[in-house]
Amino acid sequence: MAGTDDQVEKFLQALVEELAIPVSRYEQAETSYTSLGDWFHRPESTVRNFDPAVYVQGSFRLGTAIRPVNDAEEYDVDSVCE
Repeated sequence: MAGTDDQVEKFLQALVEELAIPVSRYEQAETSYTSLGDWFHRPESTVRNFDPAVYVQGSFRLGTAIRPVNDAEEYDVDSVCE
């Protein structure tokens, strides 16, 4: 039975690695929504006085985003501006 447990664990680990989003993609998403917040706070912005906060929500925030089928596809990153 121990051999079967090891095989299942190896299979699940391989599956996680296949579906996981690379750290570089999380960093790219963070850069994108951070730059949006920076753009709202630029000196000539008409919304700057409202001090808008921009942050990510959804699967990226929860760490549950799934890698697209191929590298040509884009990730869906939900951002909020308050």
